[in-house]
Amino acid sequence: SMLDDLPWPALDLYPNLRSAAILTSRGCPFSCSFCASRIVAPNYRRRTPEHVLQEIRNWHEQFDVNQFAFFDDALLNRADEFIKPILNGVLENNWKLNFHTPNGLAPRFFDKELAQLFFASGVKTVRLSFETLNKNRQLAMSAKVSNADLVAAIRFLKDAGFKTTDIGVYVMMGLPDQNVDEVVDSIDFVHGL
Repeated sequence: SMLDDLPWPALDLYPNLRSAAILTSRGCPFSCSFCASRIVAPNYRRRTPEHVLQEIRNWHEQFDVNQFAFFDDALLNRADEFIKPILNGVLENNWKLNFHTPNGLAPRFFDKELAQLFFASGVKTVRLSFETLNKNRQLAMSAKVSNADLVAAIRFLKDAGFKTTDIGVYVMMGLPDQNVDEVVDSIDFVHGL
């Protein structure tokens, strides 16, 4: 991948490096109506899992970093060839690390195996993109999540060992023509899980 040719960010310039932001890709394969990702990075490109693992190894072994946050817009896209090999690499190296996913993950990509791998490899903060329970708006905005997808993802994550306090769900408010009831109903739906 051409992204593999770019240098890692100069995090070593921090006088006290405690955590590292990891960007394994640029752009996003989705085109959600509310998101600027396609404008900021029109082409979706990824690093190789091996290159990502080299960077994690560098920050961990050279600088004793144990906290890593993935800032990708589509971290779980084609998980079998990307995030699963990365997290399996973490396990194979026996690194004791904490991973965080602040950017929101598409719930539909979770299966039993991925949820278990998240838990085993040290993912501590799971953030899921839900946006709204309004089915028509879901289809109009992106069609990337349904209510059933969220229910299934949370079940997989809980079965794998995550506590509800480890799992956050993003709900959007202020969308065009959205009324307050839709937001409240979305929040109630999430809390009901």
